[in-house]
Amino acid sequence: MGNTIKWFFQFPLFQFLSREFRELCILVIRQGPVPTHIAFVMDGNRRWARHMNLESADGHSKGFENMKHILEICYKVGIKVVTIYAFSIENFKRTKHEIDIIMDIGKTQLTQICSHGDMVDEYGIQLNVLGQKSLLKPDFLELIEKATNMTKSNTRHI
Repeated sequence: MGNTIKWFFQFPLFQFLSREFRELCILVIRQGPVPTHIAFVMDGNRRWARHMNLESADGHSKGFENMKHILEICYKVGIKVVTIYAFSIENFKRTKHEIDIIMDIGKTQLTQICSHGDMVDEYGIQLNVLGQKSLLKPDFLELIEKATNMTKSNTRHI
């Protein structure tokens, strides 16, 4: 049964219809009042991974991937500012291994933004990073500075 469901969701016709339905929903949402600012808390990636019998790293990777899709939908419907609460001070209580995994995923995402920044360029996104950045490693801080400097003149979305 599991393989049949997996096959169904990967079937090109299903993917096409799914994309078209998503675009239709975006058009409908744009017709009504749309908030200027919305915030998300990235939570539950580890729980999801455990539930799916995956490593927590896979859960965090999938969480970042899903957040990109959510961001794109937000910008398509006309939301100008999106805040993502991605890593709390409480997360520093996790194992060094898990912290390193999350930081590596973050570095990968920032590197992608700096190298080609597809979505950043397409939607004119200005990236701002808030919080106690002093807790982060120097190489991560360098990437944050590079990405924020690269996007500072973008004004369509934050």
